[in-house]
Amino acid sequence: MGGAVLLGVTVLKLFLIDLSNRGGSERIVVFIAVGVLMLGVGYFAPMPPPAVASKPKEATS
Repeated sequence: MGGAVLLGVTVLKLFLIDLSNRGGSERIVVFIAVGVLMLGVGYFAPMPPPAVASKPKEATS
């Protein structure tokens, strides 16, 4: 979850601060490039599977 928050903050900073003085076509290209990079990150580093509770051992008689 921490990585997702950092990615979101970075993308927000990119669009609000770094691209604030750029033209419309440059913003579109950067938006598409960042989207492709985020898809790549999501493909290669998916969320971990949910933890499975371990079953208590049954006593054998």
